[in-house]
Amino acid sequence: MGTYSDPGLTARYKAARELPGETIDLWMKSLVDAIPRRRIDCILDLGCGTGRFSDALAATFDCQVLACEPSSLMLTQQSQTANVHRISAQAEHIPLKSESIDLIWMSQVFHHLSDSQGAFSAMNDVLAAGGVLVVRNGTKESDHEILWPDFFPEVAQSTFHHVATRSNILQAASRSGFKNLRVQAIEQLFVDSYDAYYERIRQRALSPLVELSDRAFEVGLRRMRNWIDAQPETRPVYESIDLFVFQKVD
Repeated sequence: MGTYSDPGLTARYKAARELPGETIDLWMKSLVDAIPRRRIDCILDLGCGTGRFSDALAATFDCQVLACEPSSLMLTQQSQTANVHRISAQAEHIPLKSESIDLIWMSQVFHHLSDSQGAFSAMNDVLAAGGVLVVRNGTKESDHEILWPDFFPEVAQSTFHHVATRSNILQAASRSGFKNLRVQAIEQLFVDSYDAYYERIRQRALSPLVELSDRAFEVGLRRMRNWIDAQPETRPVYESIDLFVFQKVD
């Protein structure tokens, strides 16, 4: 997670990765529909980044949310609300009591884990009996429709661009005592036009783009701009992201 220790990057990350309200609502509805019916008193938003889901989780379940993120700079970008409490910690070392959490939400974090098995074991420990782990993550199966990598072919050669497969995530959870309840791809609205998409990518807030040379990034931006200018009309940009639901085995 060293990429997100750069103050310049963290300052622009929130705006670059912000999701439309209807997309946040879609994920909250999908979450409610996917998890077993049980009382939720405390949620761990693990690897919360700038907290784009923390407030929505607190409102949806009317409960306390612990927003956990290793980058203290990312945490400072969060809004402060009564039901959301910040924790600076790694996923592999969660500083909470055993069986103190009812639901863990982990969004776009799996590919950043230095020890995925250690992280899943730590999550199993803090979840209460029958507790639920929800993983929202791009995978090789769902990422092939994303537009921006087409303009930055060097990204495929980056050692920092590790895209998980669905099998990677399923196996890590299974080995740590979770049973799988659901896997589904969710089609989400990211931005409402190609120009808005270009502006998001121009922020260079995605870790694979940060790792590119400045020249490769600028050349890729020109490719993207030329492609957009050649389109007969603009369109909303959608992305497919996988939703995994696991339950702790009693």
